[in-house]
Amino acid sequence: YPEMTVHEYLKFVAELKGIKKKDRLIKVEEVMDLTMVTDMADRLIRNLSKGYKQRVGFAGALLGDPLVYILDEPTVGLDPKQIIEFREIIRELGKEHALLLSSHILSEISAVCDHVFIINNGRLVADCDVENLSDIAGSKSTYTVKVKGDGETAAAVISAGVPLAEIEEINEDGENYIITLTSEAD
Repeated sequence: YPEMTVHEYLKFVAELKGIKKKDRLIKVEEVMDLTMVTDMADRLIRNLSKGYKQRVGFAGALLGDPLVYILDEPTVGLDPKQIIEFREIIRELGKEHALLLSSHILSEISAVCDHVFIINNGRLVADCDVENLSDIAGSKSTYTVKVKGDGETAAAVISAGVPLAEIEEINEDGENYIITLTSEAD
């Protein structure tokens, strides 16, 4: 595969998936457009970045129009711009297809999913809508912050406009704090 161009590879995958010869070119062009790899069509796969290689693999998975897509950590290794683009593709696919997405990144799940199942050690521990995910994940976030400068000023800046559950100084020098945010805080 690394020695094939993106277009050659996708035509090969379309043939393997039994797409009729008369429909192959159209289907390959559609998935290349959807996954935004059209501009890479004539490049060898080995010369693509990790993000583009993932897009090409995803384009291959889209060929044949399966009823269900199973995606395991689809954005791992992508840069922030590619993550946003990939999430949009996933959201669009979800309008017409069933998608199963496996990820340990809750922000990714909440960005693209409607319903969540959380499995821990082979046991189902949560089954809820995305809106209720924060109730399951916990309603508070805790951060430890080390501050350079005046501790009182730092405490005022940290708490300004942020819904804190509490701010606690953890040493006498006014440099280290434990901040607990409420669920409304971003």
